[in-house]
Amino acid sequence: MNTQPIRSASTPSRVARARRLTLTAIVSLALLIGVIPAQAELVQVDPGKIARGRLIIGTGQNLPSLDSKTTYTAGPGFAAQLNRYYRSGRAKRDQRQVSHAAMRAVRQWIESNCAGTRRRAVKDCRAMVVFDIDDTLLNNYRFYSTTSPAFSLDPTGYNAWVASCGSPANVPVRKLFLKLRDLGVRLALITGRRETQRRATKDCLTRRGITGWQSLRLRSAYEETLSAAVYKARARRALHARGFHIIASVGDQVSDMANGHFKYGFLLPNLFRYIP
Repeated sequence: MNTQPIRSASTPSRVARARRLTLTAIVSLALLIGVIPAQAELVQVDPGKIARGRLIIGTGQNLPSLDSKTTYTAGPGFAAQLNRYYRSGRAKRDQRQVSHAAMRAVRQWIESNCAGTRRRAVKDCRAMVVFDIDDTLLNNYRFYSTTSPAFSLDPTGYNAWVASCGSPANVPVRKLFLKLRDLGVRLALITGRRETQRRATKDCLTRRGITGWQSLRLRSAYEETLSAAVYKARARRALHARGFHIIASVGDQVSDMANGHFKYGFLLPNLFRYIP
């Protein structure tokens, strides 16, 4: 997950449009949560032209993309449903499904493109997987469920949360990360966190047992105005230019896998935030 601020509407037409989007978001989220199955099936996600030509796999347990330029959160009206989903273990089961699918896809790519499956051969063919951090490797459910109001945006509180390493690991995703590391796959982390949070982020990842990555990309000051989709695509493009073969991008937002420079996308469940 990223932490890009919500931009306010400044003209009557934009205000009206924002209100319509908010209403649509509420209705869509209500419908989505109302039909959450005990365990979701993996499906091919179609986020539209922003990721055209890429196979993206997920469980469908995400806020729907209503507008490519609008960031929104679920808000307190859906706290009961969201708490049931995350506390019941269903979120973890869905994470496990997506992680297993990612592992299978990476293994198949290695078998077809590398000179063997031994660690040395995998390292030599420069196979790479990119991970998001927030609500992917690390879990921010406790933070969002205890904000006031619940499941709403609180940038100041979030910064304190990052500094204190309040996030536990998402265990199924950490297992995927460590299995890939042991297989010899290169690992890159691309996060919407700011460069000023590098030390806190590295320390927290180490405390949560997430080590052995080759690249950690955080937003620089001049990248503050970029959308998450553009910023992350540029970061992947830079890795591609260095000769890495990015097999998969693993994240909780469509913006983690928009605009190319990877082969497969694996979309983890996130029912409380959508970030373009």
